[in-house]
Amino acid sequence: MKISFFSIYEFLLYVIIILNLEVLSIVSNLDNVSQTISVVLTFVVFLLYIIQKNKIVPNEFTVYFYSISIFAYLAFEIIRLRYSSFSGLKITSALSLEKNFSYILLAMPVFELLEQKKKSFLRNVVYIGLIILVVRCIVWLLYNKFGINVMPGLFEVRGYNWTHGDGYVRLTGTFLDGLIFTFFGIKLFKTKSYQEGLYYGLITVFLFFYAYAVYSSRSQLVCYAITILIIYIWSSKNKLHTIFNCFIGLILVLLILQFPITKNFIASFSSNDVTYGEGTMVRIFGSKFYQNEWENSSILFGFGIAEDGNYFGNTQYFLSDLGIISYIFEFGIIGFILTILPMMQGLIVGIKSIKNEDGLLLFSLSIYTLLTSFMSQNVYDYIRILIIPFILGIILFVKYQKDTKKEL
Repeated sequence: MKISFFSIYEFLLYVIIILNLEVLSIVSNLDNVSQTISVVLTFVVFLLYIIQKNKIVPNEFTVYFYSISIFAYLAFEIIRLRYSSFSGLKITSALSLEKNFSYILLAMPVFELLEQKKKSFLRNVVYIGLIILVVRCIVWLLYNKFGINVMPGLFEVRGYNWTHGDGYVRLTGTFLDGLIFTFFGIKLFKTKSYQEGLYYGLITVFLFFYAYAVYSSRSQLVCYAITILIIYIWSSKNKLHTIFNCFIGLILVLLILQFPITKNFIASFSSNDVTYGEGTMVRIFGSKFYQNEWENSSILFGFGIAEDGNYFGNTQYFLSDLGIISYIFEFGIIGFILTILPMMQGLIVGIKSIKNEDGLLLFSLSIYTLLTSFMSQNVYDYIRILIIPFILGIILFVKYQKDTKKEL
């Protein structure tokens, strides 16, 4: 049997996806090993795509502009380190910190896989991500409820002190969370089968549970809620009926807001909250600290690539706590605009094709990614950045589908 370039980089792409879901971190934290292997495989996959003769080259200026510009801008920022460095970072360390940006090269291979085998490829990716989340949930339950630690490496990623008010050690989500949620959210509202609706509904409930209990992320819960509302509105064929349901839903929300548990959840975002207030206050002070450094450096280009954690006095403030806003401080206004470009283009292309599932998926995923990025879960963090080539690939796919239909 003849093995094509396409089959090879399809297999390698699955390997990269699985590696970035932290499957190697069983006994100890091997995230850095996984990322290094993934970066090498990324260049292999991109090379295989380039040299194959029958590749499809879609016409989408924004994706190409972003891909070239982001690498050029990173090169510029790395060169700047020779002359000034906010946190004393060396060029070799900066290359190590930013190596995962190379995943952007996977956008074209992802597009081609979507074009050639959209249903099976996307479904496989989503179910791989879902299975990993289920495994992580079981690992979390065994450790926090029964004291059985079957994957200590997973907990070492963020440390055993990474807890919230209940004292349970948390586990992060994955880069596929948004794609999984939007994929099944759309299926939930599009299906006409009661059995399928129940199945997709249970998966959606599980994702909410994971965000609430395992990840203990208030921001992700809020983003899930907003995303599912958007999916519901755009999935409905009867817009008048949908508006009426939204009105009823608004009344229910106002009633729910009166419940003590809801008031406690909202209060948790306050700096005065007993359980979460300290974290909120640290983010506020951290933002002021980095903003001051940015204003004293360069508004357009930022203060440059920096370590995640930096000290001001005796307090260490983490850039990752600020979400994608941290890139305004690091890379300036120009760099920040570049980093949000994929999601903005995803919204534009998605809204134009929102009547079909692919367009709705792109639009919803872009909304979710923007929301989470602004709420402390920066999509460019090493654990999440692999979703960027998927967003770019889906943009290329949706645009290509629309253009080819026009030609026909």
